[in-house]
Amino acid sequence: MDDHGDELPTTEETVAPEVASAAEDRATAFLRAFSRIDLAQDAWWTGVEGYFTPQARAIYESTDVANVPVSSVVEDSARFLEDTSTPYRTEVAVDTDAGAYTVVLVRADGDWLVERAIPPS
Repeated sequence: MDDHGDELPTTEETVAPEVASAAEDRATAFLRAFSRIDLAQDAWWTGVEGYFTPQARAIYESTDVANVPVSSVVEDSARFLEDTSTPYRTEVAVDTDAGAYTVVLVRADGDWLVERAIPPS
């Protein structure tokens, strides 16, 4: 409440289940492409670049596929991290053979784009 007893608007927004599911699907698809370390550098980059925001694309384009530590994704392991998510920015944990990655996604033009992939610590 403000000084006049009026309710203040809240910035807390819930994420619809279908939006959370779409984020989980996108994070999983990205990590599947990211984990294709069997591909040549150019083919690997072609497979992952479309998942990134323009800013992330500029950062990740210098990634050498030989340095990617993950080679497979555990099926049906994506977990929407509700406490850190809004309808416009979300985090999804996805289990891989290298441990759980946290994929940070942002909503752009109705689609989720990868802003960052945080490897297991």
